[in-house]
Amino acid sequence: MSASVDGGGRWPFQIDFRHDKSRLRAEVTGRMGSLENILAFWRILAAEALRLDVTTLLIVDVAEGDPLEPAQLQEFIRSVNQLGLKGIRIAYVETDDARLPNDETAEILARELGYVARIFGHETEAALWLRYGES
Repeated sequence: MSASVDGGGRWPFQIDFRHDKSRLRAEVTGRMGSLENILAFWRILAAEALRLDVTTLLIVDVAEGDPLEPAQLQEFIRSVNQLGLKGIRIAYVETDDARLPNDETAEILARELGYVARIFGHETEAALWLRYGES
């Protein structure tokens, strides 16, 4: 199953969803760049993952935008922690090398909260980890 979400023009990003059995793949394009946009993306993502009752989530981020500030990163993690994703194995593919350090910090914070989540630079690695990797 494939579907797209563009927020009805409300958000400057688009999400292309592909659902296959217990896995959801979400590719985000457009512009993120603000905590508000990033949290909106994660709320949409969580709603779809929970609706489909998936066990694995592959997120491919090809959107533009600057990394969050350190204080915003803490707020981001607190907000995402309330979305009900803790039981879902999450692989996040970051295509912008400038945002990788920030995303790696988010991974550490999420894992400290009990999430099974990893950041990757390539989709192939992420898909393999979702299928075979250790926690």
